Amino acid sequence: MDVFKRTDLACEACPEGEDLPVGVDVERCDDGKIRIERMKVNENAARIIEKPSGNYTTFFSDRFSWLDGGTVSELSSLLSKELEKIAENLTQKKINGDFSVFAVGLGNSGMTPDAVGPETV
Repeated sequence: MDVFKRTDLACEACPEGEDLPVGVDVERCDDGKIRIERMKVNENAARIIEKPSGNYTTFFSDRFSWLDGGTVSELSSLLSKELEKIAENLTQKKINGDFSVFAVGLGNSGMTPDAVGPETV
């Protein structure tokens, strides 16, 4: 599995079309322009794929510079909804006017899939 140590993306360790290790559950949604992959990795599977256990969400789309305004807007909306679900699950609170979030943009700006954090901040 040394090939998969490039990034922290769990999807690289469990490519679509290959058998998943026991303990990896994947849900994929695809509308033709944007694909969302939600992956849950338990402790046993984490040792096999050499990634930390937990929940991973990955958005796939064309190169951002190629996307039209409507697709960028759709992608922003989907990402916002996904972050809202994650925040509510982590805090066990419903998002309302009193809800606040502290966001940190971690990542490696020199690696495209990992640059979202530094680029966003």
